[in-house]
Amino acid sequence: MELVKIEALLEKYFEAETSLKEEAILKSFFSSDQVPAHLEMYRPMFAYAVAESKLKDQTPYRIRSKRRLSPFMKIAASITVVVSIGIFAREYQQKKQAEYAYQQTMAAMELIANQFDKAKQSIGYLEVYEDSKNKIFKK
Repeated sequence: MELVKIEALLEKYFEAETSLKEEAILKSFFSSDQVPAHLEMYRPMFAYAVAESKLKDQTPYRIRSKRRLSPFMKIAASITVVVSIGIFAREYQQKKQAEYAYQQTMAAMELIANQFDKAKQSIGYLEVYEDSKNKIFKK
């Protein structure tokens, strides 16, 4: 009767339907010396599981504690963040000032160009005046 129960548990084990209690029964059965010849091929599989569980119990776990930053490290990190923000803000401000200066320079150049265009038109009137004056006084 027990052999039939073990074979049924093996079927359930291979279908992944066994509970932990049933797996413990299989492990204890295959670790004993009363394993029939036709089930002998499963012995290494369960012997491995038993050896692994013993090894797992013997291996001490190291619990890593959270590494806390010292107050000086916190202060240094805060200062680094503040200085970095200050540097980037300063560079941004300089860039904005350079753009503003460029726009003001372009506006001044455009004003000068407009004044030169007006002067050029006035020179055209002066040439007409000069020609008229020369005609009048030379004759």
